[in-house]
Amino acid sequence: MNFTFNYFRHKFPGKRQFGILTPEELTYTREHFPEDLFLFLEEEGYCSYGNGFFHFVNPADYREILSEWPKVPGEYQVFCRTGMGDLILWGEEQVHILHVHTGYFSTISESMFDFFKFSLGDTQYVDNVLYKKQFDQARQMLGELDQDECYSFVPALAMGGDESAENLHKMKIWDSLSLLSQL
Repeated sequence: MNFTFNYFRHKFPGKRQFGILTPEELTYTREHFPEDLFLFLEEEGYCSYGNGFFHFVNPADYREILSEWPKVPGEYQVFCRTGMGDLILWGEEQVHILHVHTGYFSTISESMFDFFKFSLGDTQYVDNVLYKKQFDQARQMLGELDQDECYSFVPALAMGGDESAENLHKMKIWDSLSLLSQL
């Protein structure tokens, strides 16, 4: 088992696999991401953890939509997203996050290990900044997410909505990201 992800698997159980990486996707991952992420994806495939809170995704699927967010450097790549639609990226040997509901883009961690062990090990950060509390409430109210879905605030936070779970709706991830990128 990959050391970087041991704690993550324990802290966010509830794995659901969506597919395996093709040989080309594995080669791309090996060439563009840290080895620990490559080994994890080679073993786990495209999947979600935490009952759909974290989704490991194909970076190629997010290139076009990511280009709609001017704050994100073009060479950064999505490798994971939350069930709330926030995008987790790798670039310049660091982990970054695009909070799609607010448009805020920032560096989270200096390494993949630190991100999965310490950033995601910080319950207050996960609950309050990544909206895990609202995710858990929405999951109870609206049901499980499919692979191509997320929960999104309606009205959008950028349009004056608030962070209450009662304002969450289940949406297709691409619709949510496209709409939020325009705000």
